[in-house]
Amino acid sequence: MLSDKRSKLNDEFNEACKKLEAEIFEKKKPYLDKRKNIVLGELEEYGDLTTKFDKTHTDLEKKVAAIVKPEPEEGEEKEPEKEPTDVSYLKGKKGVPEFWPRAMKQNRLIWDQVREKDEEIMQHLLHVETESSENEAKNMVLTLKM
Repeated sequence: MLSDKRSKLNDEFNEACKKLEAEIFEKKKPYLDKRKNIVLGELEEYGDLTTKFDKTHTDLEKKVAAIVKPEPEEGEEKEPEKEPTDVSYLKGKKGVPEFWPRAMKQNRLIWDQVREKDEEIMQHLLHVETESSENEAKNMVLTLKM
């Protein structure tokens, strides 16, 4: 009897989680759609996002500049000087080229599933979405659109 009551509470909890997840997704949707439009180059007017980005970037630069790395001890190698990334090839291109392949490479859970033969085709990804299926197995479906 106690186990049955516990199971019913677990079912109730799972239902509440699904409802909350759906509510939060609806709140996220406008931001996800806006990101999609920016990445695809369909939206080029960013409103106050550029100003906010510039301010945040400046604040972060100050914080990073304040971090002092200790000098390497005797026998340790010095870190090589970092060269700025050349982004000149992006000039004149719309959207954010290679956004999804780069984002996926940074996500260890996803990138561990990618095989070497998949990497070339991934350069053509335009949009990636996740959606939860409604079956009992709680499968997550990853939809890739090219």
